[in-house]
Amino acid sequence: MSSQASLPPELIDLILACITNPTTLRECSLVCRAWVPSCRPRDAVFTSISLGGGELDIDAFLAVIGHPDPEDIDTIRTYVHSIHLVRADYWQDVIQMQTLLELLPTFTALRELSMKFTVYQPLQPFFPSLPCITHLTLNDISYRNFGQFIGLLKRLPGLRHLTLADLTMGASSAIDQYFPELDTLSLSWDRLTSSGGESQLYAWLSRATAVPDLTLTVHDRGDVRPLQAYLQSLRNLVRLHLRPDHTTIDLSTLTQLSYLRLGSSARLLYSYANTMPATLQSLAQQAPLETVVLDLDVPWDRYNAERPEATFERLEAAVDALLESRASLRVLRLNVHCDGHTEVEVDEQGALRLPAGHFHPGTGIGMCFAERMCF
Repeated sequence: MSSQASLPPELIDLILACITNPTTLRECSLVCRAWVPSCRPRDAVFTSISLGGGELDIDAFLAVIGHPDPEDIDTIRTYVHSIHLVRADYWQDVIQMQTLLELLPTFTALRELSMKFTVYQPLQPFFPSLPCITHLTLNDISYRNFGQFIGLLKRLPGLRHLTLADLTMGASSAIDQYFPELDTLSLSWDRLTSSGGESQLYAWLSRATAVPDLTLTVHDRGDVRPLQAYLQSLRNLVRLHLRPDHTTIDLSTLTQLSYLRLGSSARLLYSYANTMPATLQSLAQQAPLETVVLDLDVPWDRYNAERPEATFERLEAAVDALLESRASLRVLRLNVHCDGHTEVEVDEQGALRLPAGHFHPGTGIGMCFAERMCF
């Protein structure tokens, strides 16, 4: 067909992408070899590969990649856009690791890379430069030092979206000032510390003043002073998820905050009665807050033994004040989970019922006080 040569291949791909009928796609695939990849069934194409670090796992994957049929190899390398590596340092054969990492630049569609539960030191000598990577997720990764972490980022010059969770590292004698041009930065920590390389990491992250979308999630169970100091440096923080228990977190410096989620990591009634309302009251008046989410995970045995109303009175007042003073607020969500709703009792007639003071649609049972805030 002479008209085919006049159309750019990108335009042909866009046209074929609009076809959903399997019969039509099958017929189009017979036109020419160049049309075959675009005519493959959308749900039959590999787009993501996860390698768990087992010896057979990596052996099998390398065997597929080394298959003599070049069409099969091209299909994988053309369509895969995300690769997830779990416990990569546990692979027994260093040659396997080297082979896989050296193959990554040949995946032309690869845009996302994630690593989890991995010591980076054995991977460093083989980790290639990957300009195509735009999304990087690092979860529970150990680095020899802060400089090694920066060295990895330098090998990803196209990086725009970075997610970090629970990194550990030693301190570096010299601090590299390199910082990628990120569109989004998401941080999640189970516990913030101020020792060694972590303090260098926090200082580096505090320079993320030009990142448009900055998210921080902290499930803190210890000293909150490092967290408080860190928050004061993140004046452009947009999204924040905190689970403080005993100590109020001052949010008055977060003037760009638009999303806030609060909960209690230990399900403490003290948090609902004191910490959570005080944290809400500390919000900066100029913050363009649009969404507030409160996780109320109520331990019914402790809650029922105390004065339920007193537990939530101050929190209810803080929420009411928030609704009255925040014209920008669009969403207020309360996620109530109470053990009393799962501990079903059997009455004298053998019928199932919820404990006293709990709400169930269509019955006369009253609500527990946490639920009343939702109605």
